[in-house]
Amino acid sequence: MMNFTKNARIFLHNMKLLSKQHIESLQWDNIQYTKSLILYGNLLEDKPEKKLHILDNEHTLDCLLHELKTFYRFGDAEINIMLNEVPNKKTCSQRYDVTLAKKLYEALTSERDDVYIGIGYRYFYYNIWDSDTYSNKFFTLNGKKFRDFFLNNCNPKRTYLATDFNQYYFTVDENKQDDWFRKVKLLFKGRKICLFMGEETYNNLKYYVFDEAEHIETIMCPSRDSFDKFDELFLLADKRPNDEILCFAIGPTSKVLCYELNKKGKICLDIGHLPKDYDSYMRKLDKSPEAVEKFYKGDYT
Repeated sequence: MMNFTKNARIFLHNMKLLSKQHIESLQWDNIQYTKSLILYGNLLEDKPEKKLHILDNEHTLDCLLHELKTFYRFGDAEINIMLNEVPNKKTCSQRYDVTLAKKLYEALTSERDDVYIGIGYRYFYYNIWDSDTYSNKFFTLNGKKFRDFFLNNCNPKRTYLATDFNQYYFTVDENKQDDWFRKVKLLFKGRKICLFMGEETYNNLKYYVFDEAEHIETIMCPSRDSFDKFDELFLLADKRPNDEILCFAIGPTSKVLCYELNKKGKICLDIGHLPKDYDSYMRKLDKSPEAVEKFYKGDYT
């Protein structure tokens, strides 16, 4: 009787989760989706002690503005490399590399207090019931895997920043965006910046989040498999003056460059999608599922 009551309670709970979605309108693999939806819905309702301490986007930006330190971030691409589970070589910016995987894990688990480490805020605090279709699908199908990875490998006593702070335009209400992007530009205002960025991505930008910097120099990098050029990029960055902020937007390689260059006394920012995010905001791009998917897939496909 006790097992029946427990199973009935689980069944009713899962039906409650499913009732929040219009399943018939989804064009995904319904069996995989339904399974993932239940798992992800359950993990979002876990007790607080099962969550890591991660600042949200707004507090992440406040933290960077208050005390600028090296900041590098981890998301799905980095986790898949660390797990040797790069899903599709044609749509990923970086193929698997065993050295890269080891360095990423070393950077993620670092106990240094002179760096900020970003992990996926939305894997822990994401509302899949009220989101765009692309993000809904992504977090539902992948959320539990990535959240479990962070729980198993991150320090529950450390405060992490939000990996997602550079993905504001497509994910946050429009009435907050003007103030947000004005504030983002303060990160670079009056500073000397050296930007390492994929050439294809850079050439597709019309607006620049760095336009209030005192000085900016851009070093074009490979848009795909940039870790092949790690030694060359490291030497170029290490030769830059110490009063420059080194900004990286070259996928998983950015994290290792930031981690290693910080040891040499450099301040580095792993900004990822931020230049594209600001450009999308300024262009007022449409937010259709196709547009969101194109944004995240990058310019190397």
